[in-house]
Amino acid sequence: MKKVLLYITLFATLSLASCNDWLDVKPETQTDEKDMFETVSGFKNALTACYIKLNSPNLYGLSLTITDIEFMAQHWSYQKSNYRGAEDLKAFKYENDYPKTLISAIYGEMYNTIAQANIILQNMPEHKEVITNEDMRAIVEAEALTIRAFCHMEILRLFGQMPQNASQQVSLPYAKTISTVMIPYYSFNDFTNLILTDLDAAETLFKDHDPLFSYSFQELDNFFDTKNYDVELADEFMGFRRFRFNYYAVKAIRARLYMYMGKKTEAYTAAREIIDAVDKNGKKVLELAGAGDINSSNFALPSECILALSNYEIEDNIRDLFKSDNTSTKIYLTEKYNQPSSTTNMDMEVLATQKQVIPLIRLSEMYLIAIESAPTQNEANALYIPYMKARNVDASPLQQEQLMTEIIREYRREFFGEGQMFYTYKRLGIKNMLWKTDREVGEQDYVVPLLSTELTAN
Repeated sequence: MKKVLLYITLFATLSLASCNDWLDVKPETQTDEKDMFETVSGFKNALTACYIKLNSPNLYGLSLTITDIEFMAQHWSYQKSNYRGAEDLKAFKYENDYPKTLISAIYGEMYNTIAQANIILQNMPEHKEVITNEDMRAIVEAEALTIRAFCHMEILRLFGQMPQNASQQVSLPYAKTISTVMIPYYSFNDFTNLILTDLDAAETLFKDHDPLFSYSFQELDNFFDTKNYDVELADEFMGFRRFRFNYYAVKAIRARLYMYMGKKTEAYTAAREIIDAVDKNGKKVLELAGAGDINSSNFALPSECILALSNYEIEDNIRDLFKSDNTSTKIYLTEKYNQPSSTTNMDMEVLATQKQVIPLIRLSEMYLIAIESAPTQNEANALYIPYMKARNVDASPLQQEQLMTEIIREYRREFFGEGQMFYTYKRLGIKNMLWKTDREVGEQDYVVPLLSTELTAN
């Protein structure tokens, strides 16, 4: 039972084939769709399909975390024998074959995931009574809304215009329905407002219904361990909140978006809400990972993840990426995703929640957002000193002129292999990327072009 429970709840091994009808939405599936949402399991399966898609190699299972987006940030070198296309990505030659194929795959799968969330949202008003538990009903709808908001934000960061001082205006489609009618396109400001509207709706639903108001992330990561944890859930589907879009993930997405938009006051407020959040017992909801994760070789720092994916295919996905041309020996340039030996006697739950982890948003990002956007230098240092101490570094207070240099360094160190550096460079309009020595980086490099079939008048 425990094995089945973990697989279903963490979305780790559900077959894509079993959800295929709902991953590729077409008008002819409407009859099947109606039948699907006649049961609670139909809603569960539809939501599970969203997470499966997010875990795909073209999205956060590889391209948007470990490989392609990191080549664009100049984080990896490459060998032609094991990664074709890297050279074009590092040079921002989006018109070449590999980048064009990649862009098409990312764009298509991202909107496919949004379509999946929209199916749930469109069927919720008519069929929500089949979910008799009020908490679960609210959580399913809130997760679908947050998935829609998150995916649109990521589309904005990759395909959208420069968030500051843009000379090239880019309109993007915001999909709120499943329809054969063309999706409306929106300006940067209107697009971000739509994301914030979805986040507002999701936060209202999560509030008072998310199990995180009753239990800690750690308890919900281990609710199946009845010997050591006393957790009562109305439905097992409500567990593993760190690996599902949740109340605090909504706030973290909001902080990330505000920072990207250059709204520092709002970003600071949202980030501090997470940093300072306490549970019903007055204990911090999340703390920066320290020696505990590192000593356990949990280098993705799962204990400070606000939102993460559990991906059982991670070892297969990265197996050949960093292999030398001259040896069959596996050479990892980062320990973050290195997996235990197959001979290691490790419980499946430990693997899923501590090893097979792909971070999407971590507490450290909230600290960096708050440090950068703090209203005074004293408040920035009040966060910076404990942040560095948690990384086992005795740091001196920063002077104002040091702040941005150190922030950029920390983004690079913290999020190597997590896909955040390219967006940090883009947000700041950085012209000189570290490790790109042939030329400056410009607006044409940061704005990944939309597919020719998706262009609209801007």
